[in-house]
Amino acid sequence: MKTSFYFRIIGFIFRFDFYKTEWNVFNKLLIKDICVFLAPFAMHKTATPYDCRIMFTLESSPKYMFINKKETTYISLYKRINSNIIECYYKISIPQLQYMLVSILQNLLHKNNGFFLHASSVLINDKAHMFMGSSGAGKSTIASFLKTKYPLLSDDIMILKKEGLEYIVYQFPFPEKQNDINKTPNKKFKIGGVYLLHKAQMCRLDKIQSLKEINQGFEDAIFNDINQRYKRDLIRLISTHNNFYHLYFRNDKKTTLGLFTNGERIEN
Repeated sequence: MKTSFYFRIIGFIFRFDFYKTEWNVFNKLLIKDICVFLAPFAMHKTATPYDCRIMFTLESSPKYMFINKKETTYISLYKRINSNIIECYYKISIPQLQYMLVSILQNLLHKNNGFFLHASSVLINDKAHMFMGSSGAGKSTIASFLKTKYPLLSDDIMILKKEGLEYIVYQFPFPEKQNDINKTPNKKFKIGGVYLLHKAQMCRLDKIQSLKEINQGFEDAIFNDINQRYKRDLIRLISTHNNFYHLYFRNDKKTTLGLFTNGERIEN
């Protein structure tokens, strides 16, 4: 016997099947924790077809791997049965479940013209404005400057997904580094501006006209597990948007914020 729950996460439907085992008390605790964690994505009726089915079972013979040189022990938490069915074990924790779901979402996005993007983001004029750069470029700094005026959408990760003829933006569905981000599950945002960050002595916005520069910016920001050919195809499609900028800024909140609050550089 089993109990089933359905969740919609960034447009994908997940079916969770919890099979009864002799460890009933521990199973009920995990089911409760998972339902609380995924409550914002809960569907109140069954849904078919689903994009991924996760079956929670009791592993009859737990698998361990011990690496003697590192004195490290690994234990299996789940295994992939096929492209859309995962067998998961009741010993998994919520942080481990989140890691598993992120991996599944990456695969689903890969098959559906989407990807994770390393970027912070704020909402300006009802559109997502995203700030990209390598580690230390200032994504979190820019987010901290702008969130005093505009709603913060992300401080580290955004999701782009092609739906119909255009790319739309979703927030990363799970907790991030900052806990003051207002998450709106499954809400879609149009792309506003995309900014490549540069720490400098001045504060300035320069519109990017070169497709090569835009491509390079996305190459650096898209998660590395997507193959190069697929990344190039996505970049060509995304580059149909023309709101790409170099953002040069210094550690000056007032001046940096002024680049956006004066409105003359923000595309509607």
